[in-house]
Amino acid sequence: MNTRITLPLLLVALLAAARPLHAQDSTATGPAAADGEGWTLTPSLLTILYTDTIALWNPAFNADHGNLHLEARYQWEDWRTASVWAGRWFSFGNTLQVDLAPMAGVVFGYTTGVAPGMLVEAEWKRLSFYSSSEYLIDAEDQANNFTYTWNELAVDLDHLLVGVVTQRTRTFDTELDLQRGLLLMREQGALTFGMYLFNIGWTDPTVAFTLSYGFETRRRTTP
Repeated sequence: MNTRITLPLLLVALLAAARPLHAQDSTATGPAAADGEGWTLTPSLLTILYTDTIALWNPAFNADHGNLHLEARYQWEDWRTASVWAGRWFSFGNTLQVDLAPMAGVVFGYTTGVAPGMLVEAEWKRLSFYSSSEYLIDAEDQANNFTYTWNELAVDLDHLLVGVVTQRTRTFDTELDLQRGLLLMREQGALTFGMYLFNIGWTDPTVAFTLSYGFETRRRTTP
């Protein structure tokens, strides 16, 4: 069987067989994850598998303290390009909980520039929405200014998230300007892992895998 088919099927089997565990609060990335006394840290990795067997690695690191949000990314805006971000969380609503984080970023590497950005997290009953967007202002050529966005809408089936995803980025080289697909994600305690299947039905499908782990550090108190 083709390796690109075997890997998704294997992950689906693992996701379905995993025993459900109660998701810890430390997996959240919004302001509710930090109590003001410590930091919530979330390293993550997105791996995209291309049809020519080349894998693109997109690591990221989030740090939240109270309403403060810090972030570092690599190869999200462009190949061999890193970015660092700072922003502040704002929370709204009760039944429909919405968290917004306007951000400012500096981009450097193969592409250099600055970027305003926005994170959005929303939850209503079993539905959740996540969005990360930015507008890259290229320091060398304004013709290279670029809008990047990643959006997820999912339903929680007892810590198994099923939904749809769209994204637009330079590092994802397909015939489509906006990639779209399906997501399947599992929460296992503080660990979240899953799979994305992009562009099926439009062009050659592309598979991506994600893995993240959220944990808290608390301020040591003197007795």
